[in-house]
Amino acid sequence: MRAQSKWFGLPDLTLWSVKRNYYYNGEKIFTTAEDGTNQFRRIEPPEDRLDSIMVAYITLDWAKRNERNSANLTELTGLKESPGKILHLSIRRYSEYLDKIQAMFNKEILWVSYTAGLNSVAFEKT
Repeated sequence: MRAQSKWFGLPDLTLWSVKRNYYYNGEKIFTTAEDGTNQFRRIEPPEDRLDSIMVAYITLDWAKRNERNSANLTELTGLKESPGKILHLSIRRYSEYLDKIQAMFNKEILWVSYTAGLNSVAFEKT
């Protein structure tokens, strides 16, 4: 049995992750910022704390589980259990990660199209 903290009966592991600005509530992974003593708010993860490879893995896993060949950026950030929602990323930040992934893998695993404002992502067939 894990040791319990003296605050709210949370496991020490939970407090460890909150103090290091990582949190997982069973649905989302996000970071926190301290506003005051024991007052936290959820924020987008800083770029240096979320690797593009992790975003690529989560995005491609979502596409495979949902049998998708393409998706709109709004879907990827707004649907329940979508990568952007899980990682708590805005459309702007998520598209920045997708652009990095596209360049990193030379469009072999996904490619992004901003043509005519459709903002879609196509995935490699697996």
